[in-house]
Amino acid sequence: MAIYKGALALLGKSETDAAVVDYLKSLGATLPLKRPPRGEKETNVEVPGQQIELLFTLGSELPNGTRFAEGELVLRTFFVLPEEAGRPIDGTPFDLDMTMTREQARAKFGEPEWSSGGSLKNDRWVLGDKRMLLSFTSDERRIRQVSVSQLFE
Repeated sequence: MAIYKGALALLGKSETDAAVVDYLKSLGATLPLKRPPRGEKETNVEVPGQQIELLFTLGSELPNGTRFAEGELVLRTFFVLPEEAGRPIDGTPFDLDMTMTREQARAKFGEPEWSSGGSLKNDRWVLGDKRMLLSFTSDERRIRQVSVSQLFE
């Protein structure tokens, strides 16, 4: 599935960018994108039948947001949503293997910049200008969700 690598390449780009429009059309997403409710700054795009969700943020809310038109949305984050935790998925970002344990992920990506404590089992890494968060099952034996975000700071 090239959907994840496509999303990775488009992070930080505007909804008006031709490549973003083509990508959304290829996923079968409804266009134009739904605007965030008044007082909110983000809108999610759920794609039926695909294991991905996209999060668009008002460009004006981003650092250096003045380069975006008023109300313009920017692809900030995407989520990889496997049908079940640990189920293999082709084409994941950063050659991630959804069947990795938490220990294996740390061996591959190094020490995380942040880890959750307690019952949540999350690790976060900064990889270039992207931030990746892995959420693990309670026994830390499989990945249950991945999010990748563009860093704007």
